[in-house]
Amino acid sequence: MDLILDETIGMTERLGEELLNNTQLTVKPSYEVRSSVSISDYIENNVPSIFKRKLKLKQNNLQGELEYFQNYRKNKSETGERNVILYLFDPDVTKMDQLLRIRNWLLPEVDLISVSVRPMVAFLDSYLIIHNYQRLLTIYREGVNASKEVRDEVNKIIQTSSLWMITPFKKPSILQRKKWVFKPSKEYKDYYLHHYNPKIGEWITSDSGPISHCLSKMIVKAEDAPLYGAKKNLTHDAFQVDEYLEMLDIQQYSVPANLPYIQFIQPMIEQGNKREEKVNEQKTELKVHD
Repeated sequence: MDLILDETIGMTERLGEELLNNTQLTVKPSYEVRSSVSISDYIENNVPSIFKRKLKLKQNNLQGELEYFQNYRKNKSETGERNVILYLFDPDVTKMDQLLRIRNWLLPEVDLISVSVRPMVAFLDSYLIIHNYQRLLTIYREGVNASKEVRDEVNKIIQTSSLWMITPFKKPSILQRKKWVFKPSKEYKDYYLHHYNPKIGEWITSDSGPISHCLSKMIVKAEDAPLYGAKKNLTHDAFQVDEYLEMLDIQQYSVPANLPYIQFIQPMIEQGNKREEKVNEQKTELKVHD
């Protein structure tokens, strides 16, 4: 089962394949409408110095989406394998109704399983799904209605996870509204700690202050469940507040561009060991390497 991710999610093929133990992961490019270059190349080579600018994405039509997956199938068919694709897409740039039509056209040679990640936390949603890849692969191989069972399990993983976000904005929704605004980098003094509880389905702002303060509060509130974190546009000593807290870097060229934030995703305890057990395992590994 191959994985394809939209470029705007911010995951690189190299990082994804490292997390997957060299299982193939492909990043599907998105293009800036005026220059026709990929969004990553555009952001990387057009850093604004003073004035903000808007990012405009070229929307793929149905024919363009179909051609992408047909070419992918053609390249894979040379290996003689049947294609099973789990496609994690950004709903801001890819349309589900088009994917449903493409899925029907590609069957039976290709089984395209499309799942939408949440735009504000697309990177961590994708990371958590990758973290559960082997279990999803087993579900597909053993399932009666395999595609539906995998899609349902992925949605369950996403929708039952708690989220923590540290941003310089009083409302987490501001991060989403600024997704397509390309602004110069800026230093922020105070940050806000936001928590999303899936049981009530809403964001709550629970604290504010320097990054180190917000991180410390988040760790206490998160209790003993496992945490997976990602940061963007931040290099800060406060990240040493817990040496066993995992923190990945979201690519600088992903959207929203040039905005600093930290995010954590906390899966249900049933999906993994408690954080205390995870910390003990990491400590053991450190002793082995000493």
